[in-house]
Amino acid sequence: MQKKKLKRKEVKQILLALHKRFGISPEIFKGLALFKTKDRVYITTAECSYDSLFSAVETAGLALIRQGNTMKPTTDALQLFGEHATKNSIELSREELEKAIKGESIIKEFKNEIPENLTNGYIIMKYKKHVLGCGFLRDGIVESMIPKPRRALLRGVKSY
Repeated sequence: MQKKKLKRKEVKQILLALHKRFGISPEIFKGLALFKTKDRVYITTAECSYDSLFSAVETAGLALIRQGNTMKPTTDALQLFGEHATKNSIELSREELEKAIKGESIIKEFKNEIPENLTNGYIIMKYKKHVLGCGFLRDGIVESMIPKPRRALLRGVKSY
């Protein structure tokens, strides 16, 4: 897997996209470096990216986003940085949490209309202020994007 350090302009575009979608300030990422593989963007410390071992290892950081037609944030990235989001984040009820863990879609009942800070596309799912991971909102229906192995782990937790 070939990795490439991103140029300042590319980093700025990615951080701006995260800011536009989730309201996460680019300042949160200060002192961190981004690099890219074929379809993922990773984040690591700036120190690590300059270390001579950096080029020798396959990856040296945390997968931040998957790139395709759109940028999809990873579960790990959302769990690490999602608490800083000011938009496109929803709080799940206990029943909705159970559906998300099973990988089922959630019909989100909004009182009058979808809140202004919530738009169709990738969203952050939370339960009791804990970031669970990514969901995809389309017209009031949330599709859980929590990876299957994570769902299995969450099912084993009794105190959620």
